[in-house]
Amino acid sequence: NPVEWTDVPPAPQDIEHMGWYFDFPGSRERAVQDVTITGGYVILITNLPDSSPCSSAGSSFMHVLNACTGGRMNYPAIDLNGDGLLNSDDLVNVGSGANPVWVAPSGFKGAGMWYTPAIISLLDKSGDLAFSSTSEGTIEKIKLKADPVGMYYWREIN
Repeated sequence: NPVEWTDVPPAPQDIEHMGWYFDFPGSRERAVQDVTITGGYVILITNLPDSSPCSSAGSSFMHVLNACTGGRMNYPAIDLNGDGLLNSDDLVNVGSGANPVWVAPSGFKGAGMWYTPAIISLLDKSGDLAFSSTSEGTIEKIKLKADPVGMYYWREIN
């Protein structure tokens, strides 16, 4: 659903919703890591613990969502195929083989429990790198779309 922007308070009574929320795709999925906001998107690490209550194992999802709408980005923001580029090769087909519908991924599943990533901007401005340590003893490196460089400003619209 599109976000209905409004002045607060008081909110008009005919507004169906304000802001956004995200339903996790996994039934046991939970968010216990800090959220990172950069470059107009939200990076959210969620964990899917192992079904055994005595296990420390599991898996994680790295979600990359539009910070303003909570929806999928209009462009590839994650280097899904690992080639170091952010382009149409990083799109996913949510249609069928006969009728493909190519969209930017909103996240991916990783092995082990991941932790809040550190974001490093590349000097060549080709993107950002997210480094996330895992319960597997590894550090995962993911290339993300770069935070735009320049002046940010806003104006009040009456």
